[in-house]
Order: sequence, then structure tokens, then C-alpha cells
Amino acid sequence: SSGALVSASTADDPDLAIQRAKTYGTHGDWNAAETVLKSSISALANPVDLNAVHLWNELGHVHESLSLAEDAERDYLWAVQLNKALSPPNLPDLAISLNNIGTVAELRRDFPSAERYFREALKTYQQAHLADSAIAGAVYANLAMSIEKQRRFDEPPAFYEQGLKLLAKAHGESSPEYAKALIDFGLFEYETGNYAKALPLQKKSYEIVSALPLAGGPEKGHAMNNLAMTLLDLGRIDEAETFFRQC
Repeated sequence: SSGALVSASTADDPDLAIQRAKTYGTHGDWNAAETVLKSSISALANPVDLNAVHLWNELGHVHESLSLAEDAERDYLWAVQLNKALSPPNLPDLAISLNNIGTVAELRRDFPSAERYFREALKTYQQAHLADSAIAGAVYANLAMSIEKQRRFDEPPAFYEQGLKLLAKAHGESSPEYAKALIDFGLFEYETGNYAKALPLQKKSYEIVSALPLAGGPEKGHAMNNLAMTLLDLGRIDEAETFFRQC
């Protein structure tokens, strides 16, 4: 495609390369995004500075979007290694890389490793005095999920609640980021048999997703199915059937 062509100015400007890659990603052209980022990495005057960290992180995101988990993990790990070699390391970027590695570990269903990376990311945010900032919200939600998948059910609620609080601060309670964490929290309460607690979480997440632009795809179906399952287990069969049919 024409997206595979990379100008010298784009390759020489890491920020421009990242923005161009993001634009390609928005249109689903991940191969073009990969080409832009690899060209920019090859053109770096200093392959171990913060620009390199940003490029490798973005390349990891592209490879993750292409379902190339091993490549994505390698990219994120390299970003971590480069960042730790800086004097001093850029702690917010380091935490982002660690969280990204954790998400890849979750995709591989290696939940103990995912938990380890998420905890390290939160520790890094604490060192940067950002543990209570909006940027840490997704990490708390991710950590809750990784613990839940290891069948340790006492710890996740506090992490989900903290994550939702920070995500609401960052994106608002009508955002897809907030809705995703809310769906996961509702599913946790359902799977641990707390149907009365799950219901309001699932109702709210369904309302948020339904109001999003272009709603009606798998996210809405997922939220609707979860709500129907909870209504069914609460004995509200007619309501559940309505949602199941729509789903």
C-alpha cells in the first residue's frame, strides 16, 4: 500500500513517525504503521535515548494489534531495558512499558507473570509519585483481573474500585476505558456469585457502552450478555430473555 512509503523527514522525526503510525492504526493499516516505526528506529542518531523508548513502545502496540504477542513482548522488554539504562530512567514511561508487558502476559494466559509486571508498574508509579494519578487507573484494573484469574478472590474488589476511581478522573464515567473496567468488575462479581452486586455494575456498563458512538458491535453484545446472565440467575427470566434475544 502507499502507507509503506516512508519519507526521510518522517523517519528522522520520532514524534512524527509515532503520530503517523497512530494514524495508520486508526485506519487498521498496522503493516504500514510497523514500517514507519521500524524505519524511524533505524534512523535514530542515538538508539538508546527516550525517543527510542517511545518508538519501541509504539512498535510493541502495533505488534500486539497484529496478534504478534512474542514480537510485542520483545519490543516492550527492549523499551524497559533502554529506559533503565537512562540516567535517570523516565519512570512514567517505564511504568507504561511494564504494564504493556503485563497485558501481553495476560493474552498468553500467564497470569502470575502478568500480576508481577502490573505490580512492578504500580511500584514504579509510586516512585514517580503518580500512584494516585489518573494514569495508573488502567494498571489497577489490569492487576485486579490478573489476580482474579488465579482464583484469589479477596484482593480484586479494592483494585477494581481504585482503578475505576482513577479512570473516571482521567476519562469520565461515560468513556470506553471506564466501561471496560466496569464490565470486568461486574463479571468478577457475577463469577464469584455476588449477583446483587454484579447487577448495578452491569446495568451501568451496558448503558455506557450503548451510548458510545458506533455502539452495537461486540462490546455492546458482551455487556448485554453479562447483564442477561445476571438477571437470569436472579430469577428475572423475562428481562433476561429480552436481553438474550437482542444480544
